[in-house]
Amino acid sequence: MRFAVKGELVDLESGDHERRYILIDNGKIASVERHVKGVDVVDASDSFILPGFIDLHVHIMEDGFRVESKLEDPLSLYFYRALENMRKTLHAGVTTVRDAGLADLGVRMASESHMIQSPRMQISVTPLSVTGGHFDFHTRSGMNIERTYPGLPSGICDGVPDVRKKTREVLRAGADVVKVMATGGVMSSTDSPSDTQFTVKELAAVVEEASFRGKRVMVHAHGLQGIKNSLRAGVHSVEHGTYIDERTAAEMSERGVYLVPTFLVTRLNCRRAMRGELQEYSRKDAIEVARVHRDNMETAHEKGVRMVMGPIQGLLNMAGISWNFFISQKSEWSHWKH
Repeated sequence: MRFAVKGELVDLESGDHERRYILIDNGKIASVERHVKGVDVVDASDSFILPGFIDLHVHIMEDGFRVESKLEDPLSLYFYRALENMRKTLHAGVTTVRDAGLADLGVRMASESHMIQSPRMQISVTPLSVTGGHFDFHTRSGMNIERTYPGLPSGICDGVPDVRKKTREVLRAGADVVKVMATGGVMSSTDSPSDTQFTVKELAAVVEEASFRGKRVMVHAHGLQGIKNSLRAGVHSVEHGTYIDERTAAEMSERGVYLVPTFLVTRLNCRRAMRGELQEYSRKDAIEVARVHRDNMETAHEKGVRMVMGPIQGLLNMAGISWNFFISQKSEWSHWKH
């Protein structure tokens, strides 16, 4: 099937935009033309045509990491929910996502085979976490609410030998990238964002095992020491980076490590905390993280750290919608020098 889309085409290299026709042939862009004849035209004259967005931090299987959901919802509901999350994400203009935890190989296969409406996917399967760390789903009562099944192993590991084995398990399960929780997190009941989790040797073991398979490592890291440990271990991207300082930002820039600042979730979690919508154990951390996050991200930017976008869909239960909100907030950082 051949047709054309008429609209304002944005050239991301020059920043210019002009009226153009994008010729689509059998679902693929064939060419960009000034004029077309003999094909149906979809008139998008009131819209801009952009390349698809790439979202580097989603949890496509989740709708907020709610404790009650993990206790009460059938496992199958997670997959039906993911279908809707992927559809909304794609329709919001996001054509590629990197899932930061809980999407398994079957989800990626369904996307690749076009069985479902979905962005292209990279998956991490299960994030690695120390015992009692961020992504250890034992509650304060001692109950374990982690969901595991064939193809989605537990990510809990301690010590270099165990970390190596767990990395291999995640890669065996089909991970395109290995995700590690190097610090605590806002939503955890048993740790705080500044807590350091995993030693440099443990993190380096993950990086080495991943490299044997040609894979990269992404780390969740709020606290400064966790960020430092991750850089020394040779990771490829840092998620959040909340408490980064000037010296560490300079090192990060020199090493060429990417930062996924997750502006959106930080801002909205703070709002939720102030409205009393988060669990009590998360409220103080959410407000404190938001207090320092923006200024520290500006510091990282000034030091030349390369930043990429990842609003964290799934944590906020607003797949697709989160990108619209994210774009609407661009004035928060639009004054930064490029």
